[in-house]
Amino acid sequence: MEWDKAINIGTRAEDYFMDRLQEWGFEKIHRNPAYDLNAMRAWDVKATKGGREYTFEVKFDAESAGTGNVAFETHQIDANGNYVHSGLGVTEATFWVQFIRQPDLFIIHDSEYMRQWVEKHSYRFMTMGDVLSTGQKRCLGHLVKKAVFLAWIEKTKVANYEYELDLIKI
Repeated sequence: MEWDKAINIGTRAEDYFMDRLQEWGFEKIHRNPAYDLNAMRAWDVKATKGGREYTFEVKFDAESAGTGNVAFETHQIDANGNYVHSGLGVTEATFWVQFIRQPDLFIIHDSEYMRQWVEKHSYRFMTMGDVLSTGQKRCLGHLVKKAVFLAWIEKTKVANYEYELDLIKI
C-alpha cells in the first residue's frame, strides 16, 4: 500500500476511534500534537474519563483481508534509512487499538499484554508496507494468523467492536 494512502487510512481510523470515545463518554479527546518522531511514537490519541487519563495507539491493518494474517508493526525506517522501534515495539500508550478487515472489527487491549501476546503467537517477523525508493520496505513487524487472532478474541472476550466499511474508502 502506498504511504500516503496508508497515512490517510490511519488518520480515518483515529478519527473513527475518537468518535467512539466521545460516544462512550470520554472527554478532552485529542491526537498527539508532537512533531518530534520520538514523542509521536509515544501514543496516538489521549482522552479522559472519570478524571483519569488514557492513551491509545491506533493501527489499521488494511491488508489483513487479503493475506489471512494480522500485522503488528514494531519498527519503521527513519530519515537516515535505519529501522527504529515504532508501533507495538515502542508505544507508551495504555491501550493498543487494532483495526482489521474481514470481519471488520477493532480490538482494544492493554499495550504491554499485546506486546507479549504478539511475540508468543507470531509465526513470522518480516518487512512489510510499501517499498521506498531505496528498495527497502517501510516497516518491520510480526505476523499472526488471522484465525489465531480471531479465536483469541472470541475466547478471551477482549473488547471488540464492528465498524463501518466506509472507514477505509479514500
